[in-house]
Amino acid sequence: MAERAGKRLAVFRWLCGVLSSRVAVERCRANLPRDERDWQLLVEMGSTHLVLPNLYLALREKGLLADIPPDLTTALEGFHTLNALHNVRLRQQMREVSGLLNSVGLRPIWLKGATHLMAADWKNSGRMMVDLDFWLPEAAQHVPALACLSNAGYAIPDQYHGMDFSKSHHHAPLMREGESVYLEVHRQVVATHISALLPDVAAQAQVEWLDWEGYRVGRLAASDRLMHAYIQCAEMNGNSIALGRISLMKILDFLDRLDDLCWTTPPPEWFAQLDCPPWRKNARRLFTFLEHDFNLASPLPRDGYYRRRLAGFLTYPKATYGLYLLEHIRNGFISGRAGSPRHWWRKLVYHLEILRNF
Repeated sequence: MAERAGKRLAVFRWLCGVLSSRVAVERCRANLPRDERDWQLLVEMGSTHLVLPNLYLALREKGLLADIPPDLTTALEGFHTLNALHNVRLRQQMREVSGLLNSVGLRPIWLKGATHLMAADWKNSGRMMVDLDFWLPEAAQHVPALACLSNAGYAIPDQYHGMDFSKSHHHAPLMREGESVYLEVHRQVVATHISALLPDVAAQAQVEWLDWEGYRVGRLAASDRLMHAYIQCAEMNGNSIALGRISLMKILDFLDRLDDLCWTTPPPEWFAQLDCPPWRKNARRLFTFLEHDFNLASPLPRDGYYRRRLAGFLTYPKATYGLYLLEHIRNGFISGRAGSPRHWWRKLVYHLEILRNF
């Protein structure tokens, strides 16, 4: 059991290193997985973290494709090809949505992964996406936008009916028959409780307006895209650091945004805004992980909490998640945030289903 658990952790560390452009190929080659079980774990973890297309690109870039089993090379190349074909469909969906909104005088500001598909080298992107997000800054824009999308066949999927999104930073997800991902229409760039890191007013003032594929659209400024990517890693989901479950897809998105700015690591003033309450704890924990496993230099004091939680989750996932769930329930009732049974029962069932599937 202990040997198998240690293997999971070793493979995960290797996956992080090979995905990072900041980790030397010699280090990756020296720690190359050796047996079939290692490679199976690699594919399992890459799939869970939505990075299999990126893994193929990273291995190719580092010249390591010849060092892995030929059937795995073929499979990874296939994952990358399928993702590229999927992205062709997503770009078509983005074009259509942009045209629909332009037709009623609105300009969507595309967010997160969607902006990868607006880049000139989008075909080389390994980014996987499960939804498309755009932001409309003015409250008055939302009624005509939602009506326009509804007329085009977009509707709230059954699983989201009855859920209250009135206080969320985005409306209920929308889906149209024949499409493969949800649309999320944002009221705000990020949730209110973390908006101090990326205020709407400041972000709107720096939006880059583009003539993209013949449509008028926007995207956040490069520095705001970096902060948005950081928030997705460290602050958007309050459970991800505590559980040791930050998606590597989101980590790579953050590193890509650094590259967009031609930054090897963020400058001191960028770190300064995070190294203060209430952001300090998560910033130190995340950047300690990035420094150890992705070779990203950081001036922040070290805090190995996230790496320990990550090791615990990789080693004993069911026990780690179960203990976290009990702690979360306990804290919710003590603080009074649990609310009525109608409020927390749905979440409890959701988390118990996750626990059952480990």
